Amino acid sequence: MFENGKSIFTSALSLAQTTGASLMLLHVISSSESDSTLPPEVNTQRESIVNQKELKNV
Repeated sequence: MFENGKSIFTSALSLAQTTGASLMLLHVISSSESDSTLPPEVNTQRESIVNQKELKNV
């Protein structure tokens, strides 16, 4: 875990414990990362959507 991420997690956990709240973690996977674990068809769909948006902006 990156140092900044660890600090944020520690603060969030402390706040949740102090207030008696629940803490929900969300792991976001980026398809633009070279080591993405998303299936190839998801990356292809994403690229298609991005390309369509770029064409509209031209």
